[in-house]
Amino acid sequence: WQSPMFSTLYSIYYYSFFFVYSSTILLVLCRSGWGPIPRWFLSILDVINGRKEEEEGPILFEKKSLISSVIENGKEKEGEKLFAVSLSLAGNGIASIIRDDMMLGMVHPPSTLDLLTSKSRHLSTQILHYIGLLFRLGFLFPLRVLFMASGLLFAIGSSFIVLLYPGVTRETLLYFTITFGRLFNVTIGLVPQVHNKKHRPKYSGIAVANHLTANDIMTIYCECDEIGYTITGQKHGGFIYPLELLGDKLSPTLWLDRSCYKDRAAFQKLVLDYASQPSTYPVLMFPEGFCSNNQTVLQFRKGVFGGDVPFYPIALKQQTRFGDSFWLENTYLPYLLRCMISWALVVRITYLPQMRREENESSEDFAKRVQNAIANYLERPASPYDGSMKRPADRLLYSQKLKSSIARVFDAQIDSSE
Repeated sequence: WQSPMFSTLYSIYYYSFFFVYSSTILLVLCRSGWGPIPRWFLSILDVINGRKEEEEGPILFEKKSLISSVIENGKEKEGEKLFAVSLSLAGNGIASIIRDDMMLGMVHPPSTLDLLTSKSRHLSTQILHYIGLLFRLGFLFPLRVLFMASGLLFAIGSSFIVLLYPGVTRETLLYFTITFGRLFNVTIGLVPQVHNKKHRPKYSGIAVANHLTANDIMTIYCECDEIGYTITGQKHGGFIYPLELLGDKLSPTLWLDRSCYKDRAAFQKLVLDYASQPSTYPVLMFPEGFCSNNQTVLQFRKGVFGGDVPFYPIALKQQTRFGDSFWLENTYLPYLLRCMISWALVVRITYLPQMRREENESSEDFAKRVQNAIANYLERPASPYDGSMKRPADRLLYSQKLKSSIARVFDAQIDSSE
């Protein structure tokens, strides 16, 4: 252990660790992002992996669903021949055996992550894989644990300042929130790529984004400037609870009890009234209601789309060649640990032009229009199903609805052929 070689390696490790940690913390505290180091790191990995461009993960399954068109708005398709309907339904049935389109956005997607994989037959690649694994466990993970501790200490200290000095300015609160968000994002290895900053919300209204992970609020908040967001969501337990508690002290929040229908209706009215006030931050919402996997954009819930306020669509897209942020785990802490051990989580944030509900446009149609705008930009299908399809009871209820609708089509075709 006292050999010169070991001492040299330890010195390299120690000083590299100290440099990355101290420089990143300093840059974050100075509101300069977290510097160029993550992007240099990704460039080196790209060179080692032999790939410069992001390869798109394949869409799990995409088809024009006859069933969806049959039940849309509760209307039957007129003029369909019985044979054509039967053939289309049979084709859809076979396709659904391959991949159920209701679950398109909610199952684990194919990943392009093959960086330094151990499955390679080449010995040199396998050696690089285990060196990389050692680097992630021995360098990146301890570094990110230290970032997490620093972020929590910063948030606790900021909360105490807010409690002791209630007259803290809005600019100071925004600084506290953005800094906490950036320290958290450094913890999970997030490397954001921001596009169309000119469309970033600058006034009150409602900002809506597709929902990828439980960390999306932090992902979007880290790129704020002079205007922040009012956070909305449902209270959670476990490891997320203290994060929400700290965020509640540093940023305006509106919380929903999803289990209570009356509370949901009151919450929608509260959001619209709040977003109509000229001096408030734009309200940040995820109308899908559930995390999706970037294979599709789930149906948007129409509740808040009935107001006369500006909407700011935000498109989120992850690149999986360095790490997969899709939430597989049942609880948050194992998911957080998986993110912290990954190489990096690369997420593209794109601000789309402001949208408003048109005259005589229903809230449902406006919700579809905003959903389609985000889906078209991401080049992904806009799903006619919402995230409740994750629950077996909702899938059973929906299947019964499909059976009734299909039966009506068959009856109509039989009657017309007689």
